[in-house]
Amino acid sequence: MYLDTVIPGCFSLISDHLEAEAMPELLRRYEEPWRCCHTLEGVVYRGEVAANLNLRHWRNEERAALFAAILFRHAVYRINRYRSNAHQSALLAKRLIKEPTIRTLAEASLRAVGRRQFTGLPSGAWRISALLLDLDLCHLADRERLDKEYRLLESEYRPLMDEGEFYTFYEREARWHLDRSHLYFTEHFEAVEPQARENLKQLLDAH
Repeated sequence: MYLDTVIPGCFSLISDHLEAEAMPELLRRYEEPWRCCHTLEGVVYRGEVAANLNLRHWRNEERAALFAAILFRHAVYRINRYRSNAHQSALLAKRLIKEPTIRTLAEASLRAVGRRQFTGLPSGAWRISALLLDLDLCHLADRERLDKEYRLLESEYRPLMDEGEFYTFYEREARWHLDRSHLYFTEHFEAVEPQARENLKQLLDAH
């Protein structure tokens, strides 16, 4: 199964660098029945956002590793197990990416994001991991997308908590982001940060 028959051309940089069994396994994982928010649709959304960023100064291997990391970001997902998910997703990337440099950069970036530790990374992995974190929050700048992902995430967490408990959990995470001096880590999202903050505040006020 070729990558470009499943998801858009923004991932074409890595289509030749994956093992043959990569896409069938990734598709199986992203179609797991407990997923509502962390699905292939979300991967495609973030891949398309990344494809529109100015990354011309990045090496080809770094750009390919970024899109590989986006593809594997939530490949292993169990609700409310952030660190374990990130670790297992990095291991999956290590197994299914066959090009050594891309594999090393993608795996290191996924591990760094999961641990929130960004020291001692291979050259290029720091900015990949920083951009991965920004792509996690890129939907905040689009109010319609933010509302959609809030509803999907609430549905995903419904087996663990009721609506009130979910809102308390979500508000705590949202306030933590809003209290930071910078919502985003890279220059690519500086222009949309004010709108992202306003959208998130409005969402919290609406609930």
